[in-house]
Amino acid sequence: MCKEPFMNVGFMGSRPFQLSFSEMMNEQQLIPRPWILNLVPFLVVILIAVHVLALVYWIYRLATEKQVRQPLQPERSKAH
Repeated sequence: MCKEPFMNVGFMGSRPFQLSFSEMMNEQQLIPRPWILNLVPFLVVILIAVHVLALVYWIYRLATEKQVRQPLQPERSKAH
């Protein structure tokens, strides 16, 4: 038995006429896809990567932020 799957299409004489799946795909007319559809997976990966980097940067900024201490009371001044 062959490794490639065969599909019976018709009979020619006493022997069945068989086409492999790849032969059937080659015979079909392929409709060309717009080029933008080929870019969609790449753009999704880029978008995810940018968001991950932004999240890491935001966490870094929060962790290294110097807290500005605001005094609870205004400083006193001596006025004579």
